[in-house]
Amino acid sequence: DTQVVPASMEAPGARHFFWRVTSPTATVYLLGSIHVRPKTPLQVPEVIEKGLEASQNVGFEYDLSKQEEVEREYPGYVRDHFSYPPGDELPNHLTLAQWKRLQLMAKKEGVPEVGIRSLKPFIVNDYIGRMGKYAGGMKMKQNGIDYIFLRKAQAANKPVFGMEFWYNLFQVEDSLKEPEQIYYLFGSSGASQNETRLFDRFLADWQTGNVVDLESLIYSGLSPDDKAIMEKILLQRNQNWVP
Repeated sequence: DTQVVPASMEAPGARHFFWRVTSPTATVYLLGSIHVRPKTPLQVPEVIEKGLEASQNVGFEYDLSKQEEVEREYPGYVRDHFSYPPGDELPNHLTLAQWKRLQLMAKKEGVPEVGIRSLKPFIVNDYIGRMGKYAGGMKMKQNGIDYIFLRKAQAANKPVFGMEFWYNLFQVEDSLKEPEQIYYLFGSSGASQNETRLFDRFLADWQTGNVVDLESLIYSGLSPDDKAIMEKILLQRNQNWVP
């Protein structure tokens, strides 16, 4: 999974997506993650490896050790919580052009139209990603930095935990007003394409600790609507993890 890079092999003043927070009673390390990456060994700086070794517990967004359980729960939870009531369906909430565009997105990924008709806008993109042909690419998540460190933690018999339940993000997205959900649905599609195009640059920024460039990639070109949604589903959510 990994190749540890000795500190002696790094340039003086090398930076990483890795922070240390201390108090009189505890030390906490925060490691930035990229969830999807190529199936190649991850170059892990020695300082990060030592941080893991020093840690008694390892936390993630949600408890990744229960991912198989999550995948079993996902379809039923989505159906029960994020579907329109009987007699209503997604095409009623979109323009004809939006619905046609969504049909093309689903067809491209091999997802039957019937699978998305009853779902609310915000959950559709995630559903297509999990259920469609792209699901094969989702297996690349197993190569993601968080999964790599999950395996490291388990190999070292370190307890792991989640800072939220797996469905909490979806609950936040469900709280968005319907126009925001629709905007998020189609905006997320465009953002995913942009992420794919800039994938190598994301990885390079992570490897070199280039916070400034990565921040510019994420925030450049965002509209006020984008920023309002990001405030709800990213920034506020992160604040909720702090305690």
